[in-house]
Amino acid sequence: MRHSFVKKAAMLLAGIMVIGSLAGCGKEQPKEVIESTPAPTEVEKEETVVSEPEVVEEPTLKDLDWDDVEFRVGWTGSDVQNNAILDVVEVFEEDYNNLFVTAEFAGWSQYVSRISTQAAGNQLPDVVMMDYSFFKNYDDGDLLLPLNDYIESGALDLSGVDESVIASGTLDGDIVAIPLGNNVPCFMYDPAIVAEAGVTISEAPTFEEFTEVAKAVYDKTGSMIYPATSLDLVARQMGSDVYAGDKLAVTADQLIEYYNWYYDAIDYGFIPDFHQSVNAAEALANGGYWAYWIWSNNFAANQATANKPMSLMAMPTVEGAPNATYFKPTLFWSVAASSENPDLAVEFINYYINNKDAWNAVTSHYGVPIDADAKAYVGRAMKDVDKQPLEFLAWLGEEGHTSPIFAPTPAAANEANKLLFNDIRDKIGLLEMKREDIPAAVEAAIKAANEILAK
Repeated sequence: MRHSFVKKAAMLLAGIMVIGSLAGCGKEQPKEVIESTPAPTEVEKEETVVSEPEVVEEPTLKDLDWDDVEFRVGWTGSDVQNNAILDVVEVFEEDYNNLFVTAEFAGWSQYVSRISTQAAGNQLPDVVMMDYSFFKNYDDGDLLLPLNDYIESGALDLSGVDESVIASGTLDGDIVAIPLGNNVPCFMYDPAIVAEAGVTISEAPTFEEFTEVAKAVYDKTGSMIYPATSLDLVARQMGSDVYAGDKLAVTADQLIEYYNWYYDAIDYGFIPDFHQSVNAAEALANGGYWAYWIWSNNFAANQATANKPMSLMAMPTVEGAPNATYFKPTLFWSVAASSENPDLAVEFINYYINNKDAWNAVTSHYGVPIDADAKAYVGRAMKDVDKQPLEFLAWLGEEGHTSPIFAPTPAAANEANKLLFNDIRDKIGLLEMKREDIPAAVEAAIKAANEILAK
């Protein structure tokens, strides 16, 4: 079942234009010939056999010969994730006559750069992996194929997928992206250190509770926290999304409240400043951090680093606000509108979602599977440490400790986010900004961000 890696690499470096197309064709049904003949006798009537017209079935994609067709699948991930998708690709190929899938995979930065270049030339792979942060930009350029008709016909079977999950890949009524799996932003924490400090913390704490526990743990043990490192989570912890359409939704007061908290946390000591050399892996293992912000699908790897039992809790949120935690598709599968074999591309996505061989290969490497049967199947085979995120996500949903994911961000979001978050956070972390200067810095950043978004 193994491919020559050299062959894969050679195909990857070859030109990326799709070079072949196929069209199914059926046979014409024979026309019934009616002749003028004498009426049959009684004996002849008994011997007369009426023949049914021959039924000619249309060939399926598995009946066709794919020898002269280049079919490309592009994705990103770690080495483990890449190998998992390669396993899916190899088993998928076996079901199709002479099909060879050109694998176009890379690490995150290289992948994002690559598909951006391919999109500019309208040369995306037939099946392309997308992220929530940018698939809107590709859809705005009509580069992604709407999948609604395939879903309605059952060719893409999403009957075991929650409607809210399907909705995450929908723009303007068109379903253009199918999630690979779900995860959530959360904190992993060391329950033994919390117990040592003589305090407790709920699995869905308020921001105020989290802060008081962080102070108590630091006072008793010296252990710190590693806070959220993205503007969307900072804003949601304060009770708002960052954007509403192409405009800012988060307010100056909300950002000032967070940065005052961040300044005070560094001043207190339970968050390290940027001059302190803290190795995250060592800090997890030696108790330097008792709470650490992660995505849930990274829990097992981080627990292996910590080498001790760890627990999970929802993102802390200010009192009275919707919970900051949200279900986020890890990544998405989309079909390029330029694909000359869209039916085959859809079959690949359907195979990934609904086939046990794919479930065995991918397990939860791209988050908790979106299909209910796949989720149960993978869960039964998991080790206890791998089951924790799955059970945690189920608990969050059952107890209502999540809120809907924010809408895809505007094209200028990265530039605006740098002004609103990175620049201010970094100056506070480097001890280069006084507390009394935070309001003016936030107001200036909001003004500049609005100007960028208005362009």
